[in-house]
Amino acid sequence: MEILGSNKIIAEELANRLADAVRMRNFIVHQYEKIDYELLYGSLESLLNDYYQFKDEISLWIDKESEDHN
Repeated sequence: MEILGSNKIIAEELANRLADAVRMRNFIVHQYEKIDYELLYGSLESLLNDYYQFKDEISLWIDKESEDHN
């Protein structure tokens, strides 16, 4: 995610949020007995919005790259 953000493929703020989500996923996998499920559930809407934004930004980048190579 950090590489995508630093190379302006996706917004740097989005890259940071998604990198945090990856860290959260790793925590969940390894420390599932310590999870606050209400907090996790409450963050899912925001995370879902980030994934939609990620999809849109990657699609725009692919379209731009395709145009640049034609």
